[in-house]
Amino acid sequence: MKSSRIKVILTLVIAAVTIALLAIAVQQFNIFSPDAAGSTPDLITISNVTDSTATISWRTRGSDILTNLQWGNSSVLGNVGTDFRDARDKTTKSRNTHFVQLTKLEANTTYYYRIVSADITYPTSDQAPLTFKTLDSKTATQPAAITLYGDTAPQNADTIITAYVLGQQGYTSIIPLSTVLNSDGTWLINIADARKADGSYSTPTKSTPVAILGIASDGTGVVDSFTAAESPVTLTLATQLTQATIDQLLLDGTITHSQTPSATPTATPTPTSSSRQDMPLRRIGTTATPTPSTGTISALSKEQLLTSFQTPSISNITDESLSIMFLTATPVISSLNWGTATNALTSNRLDDLDNTKATSRYIHHYTLIGLNSHSQYYFRATTESAIRTFTSPIKIAAPTGQTIITGTLENAVGECLVRTQLKRSSLYSSTITTIPNATHTWAINVMPVRTISLDTYMMPIATDTVLSSAFCIKEDGSVLYQASSTTLQNAVTSGITLSLSTLQ
Repeated sequence: MKSSRIKVILTLVIAAVTIALLAIAVQQFNIFSPDAAGSTPDLITISNVTDSTATISWRTRGSDILTNLQWGNSSVLGNVGTDFRDARDKTTKSRNTHFVQLTKLEANTTYYYRIVSADITYPTSDQAPLTFKTLDSKTATQPAAITLYGDTAPQNADTIITAYVLGQQGYTSIIPLSTVLNSDGTWLINIADARKADGSYSTPTKSTPVAILGIASDGTGVVDSFTAAESPVTLTLATQLTQATIDQLLLDGTITHSQTPSATPTATPTPTSSSRQDMPLRRIGTTATPTPSTGTISALSKEQLLTSFQTPSISNITDESLSIMFLTATPVISSLNWGTATNALTSNRLDDLDNTKATSRYIHHYTLIGLNSHSQYYFRATTESAIRTFTSPIKIAAPTGQTIITGTLENAVGECLVRTQLKRSSLYSSTITTIPNATHTWAINVMPVRTISLDTYMMPIATDTVLSSAFCIKEDGSVLYQASSTTLQNAVTSGITLSLSTLQ
């Protein structure tokens, strides 16, 4: 009996000591504390990449924290980068949004980095660091500036603005540009600086759509779409944004806006510094509350989706083939003429679902095969007069094996299309499009998909994010839509189910 009592007493003592030690650990090291979890970075974005510079930005949730960037040209790292605003404002400030500019980098070089704060290192030291690659130094002459500028409502001094210029493969095919607010609450981005992954300039115009992502320190933000011609504009910071929401909006290109631009200033803002992040502007806009942005998935409308895909987009890209897709507002008969010169569009391609005779459709999807690698081609749909161009990628050895994603559409009626993209941190794959079969199922092999730069393969891994969306257009013109985000492991083992609902 005495022995049993001693065992019980010892057990209670050990438990009490364990609880006390755990309490001390929680207090001193933030183990399991909300702040520790809240400081895990998200919305990590690589922007402003040239042959010698890059910007890395991210958000931390919870309390404001001090954080920095450990980086280098090997996994050993060795350099420390701090927030641009600390140097600009000559201060050291705890923040929820973080913006680090790296300069004097080597061209065509892979760099490694980790995000470090007092309570967390991301990725952890037992994981591989994140990476980005600078552009080749052989680039074209910088084009004349095309500025998109404005302010935010409400004002939030720590807001980061990121611009995604629309390219042939959507908003994720062009390297994003970014900036922070000036001291007077204004921002300016020169969209002519936007480059493709091969280093060439994307050559936007004042009417090119630009998706603008604004993230404030209080967790609110906005994803909206503007053109430079609309400047000055006001970004309404009113939505709690997640990485999945942003990824899906950029993938689908379904970002439009209905807000009224700010009042035109008496003079066009003139940059007084060569630094994009330090361009003093006069105050823009009025104190009136702007109309809220509609650039969110919950506000996606039929009109937005149809408008977004009226311009042909390119997908399923290899060195020998690719697909071209677009929508029309009404069912029409269309085929695609293409060739190697604007005056020699000698090849004709029917829709992928047609055999010998074209059929009236809303969704037009053409796959071109037998292309030469690294060659320029031109094409024109018979429904429009514009001749467009693309360049096939370089030839590189394709990976072996298969990674198959399967999926099912629920409530599918009419003509349907599925779009898929892989994402790993800030690295995106090129887009995959497929037409479901008669049972509204599909299967795609993502092993040979290339990165958005097209110069290497994505080489999918289990933890990659799979961004999927599907839409169907019924005979009466109504549109069904759904999007999802999951890991590649789940997509392979369990498949993807998209339950479509009607867009208004």
